Amino acid sequence: NRILQDCDVAIVMIDAEKGFTNQDRDIIRKVIKLGRGLLIAVNKWDLIKKNTMSQNIFHQDIIDSYPALVHYPLIFISILQNLRVRKVLKETLKIYLERKRQVKTNELVKFIQQATQKYSPPAVKGKNISIKYCTQVHHSPPVFAFFTNHPQLIPINYIRYIENNLRNYFGFSGVPIKISFRMSK
Repeated sequence: NRILQDCDVAIVMIDAEKGFTNQDRDIIRKVIKLGRGLLIAVNKWDLIKKNTMSQNIFHQDIIDSYPALVHYPLIFISILQNLRVRKVLKETLKIYLERKRQVKTNELVKFIQQATQKYSPPAVKGKNISIKYCTQVHHSPPVFAFFTNHPQLIPINYIRYIENNLRNYFGFSGVPIKISFRMSK
């Protein structure tokens, strides 16, 4: 636990022979909860009998069992064969830089206008919800504050929509994003 608290980016090694285990899932959950960058490395890939679809199938199995991992890079490596080991370092640096990235408020305002134009916040309990603006209040990990007239009424599926669109618009691959909705003044 202390190691995870002290790091900026965690590389979680999955044994290709054992597959994606509950222990892997628990470690990944802790990394994301602590707001650390995450890279998933599937080791011993050289020992797996494979065809042209093996990587895609393995990756999809992981995504099916933990859907949030679609936003985190996954690399197939072999320490023994020195296969893609340098790529792990390059990806780790990218994630580190993404985690420290600060998005300007005017870019976030443009994003919010596009996102709400495409799919406006639903009316809840007869109240229309409008998102006035957004700002990034912290980095490492990125925390975004959305100011709205009814922050407590934002449904979870709309929060996911905003997070997915934030990632599509700005990136943040390998980085957990935290979103809060606050009362606009």
